[in-house]
Amino acid sequence: MLVRFFLLFSFVSTLAACTSTVSTQQVTTSTLVDTTSLGLNENIFGDNFDNEKKMHEVVFPSILDSTYYKNPSLFLQQLGLTYGQANIAETSILAFEQQQLFGLKDSIWFVNCLSPANTADSCAFPMLQTQYLFDHKGHLLHKSTAALAQFIPTMLDSMPIYMTITNDCAGNGQHHFYTYQEGELIDIFNVLLNNTPKTYDINPEGGVFRKDHLEVLVEDLNLDGFNDIRLKGKWLVLDNGKGRKYPVTRPFKAEPVEYQFLYNPTKEIFSLVE
Repeated sequence: MLVRFFLLFSFVSTLAACTSTVSTQQVTTSTLVDTTSLGLNENIFGDNFDNEKKMHEVVFPSILDSTYYKNPSLFLQQLGLTYGQANIAETSILAFEQQQLFGLKDSIWFVNCLSPANTADSCAFPMLQTQYLFDHKGHLLHKSTAALAQFIPTMLDSMPIYMTITNDCAGNGQHHFYTYQEGELIDIFNVLLNNTPKTYDINPEGGVFRKDHLEVLVEDLNLDGFNDIRLKGKWLVLDNGKGRKYPVTRPFKAEPVEYQFLYNPTKEIFSLVE
C-alpha cells in the first residue's frame, strides 16, 4: 500500500511540474490579442440554435471553483466536453481574466484559447482563436472565433465594451462592439450590417489596410457628453491601375481612411456619420 501511495504521489507531482499556468489580471483592460494573419470562415447558417441555447443555460463549475488554477488540463477537458472546444490536447489558453463589461454590475470571465484549426478549413489553418465570456455565476454569455479580441476602456461612463474583429476567407472583415443589454450580449456596432464598412483587409488584391485593420479611437466627437468611435488608418494601394503590382512594404500610394460613429444614448447604438 505504501509503495502504491508513493508512486501515486510521484505521478501527481510530475504532472503538476509539467503543467504550466498563466497569470491573471484583475483589471478592466487587457492586451490586444492579434492573429491578423489568420482567416476565419463563419457560416451563420450552420448554427445549431437549440444546442446554443443549452450551452448558455448550463453552469460551468470550472470557472466558479477555479479549476483552471488547480489543474489547467482538467479545465480544458471540461471546456471541450461542455462547449465543444476542439483539439483539447493541443489547446493553450492565451487569456484567463476577470473583466468589467458595460451593462453588468458584476465582473465576467474572459477566456481566449489558441488551438490548431481543422485542416479541412483552409481559411483558419493553421491556428484558431476561440473566445468565451462567462458571467459571475458561470453561465456562458458569448462564444466567438475572432482574429482580434479586446476590452476597450473609458467607454460609456468608463465601463469597457468588448471588441472583436472577424474576417472571412477572402481576408475581409469588420469590427464588432458588444455591451450587455436585456439579458444578452448585443453587437451595438453592426446593428445595421449594410451600413457598416469594411475595417479589416489582408487580401493583397488591389490593396490592404496598413496594420491589417483600422485603429480604434475613442472620443466625444460631437461634444454631447458621450464617447463616440472613430476608426482611422491608411489604405495601401498595391496596383497602379496599369497592371503593375506593388509590395505592402512599398505600396503605390497610401490613402487616409476614416469612419466616425456617433453614440445614440436613446437607442444605445453607434451610427455611421455619412
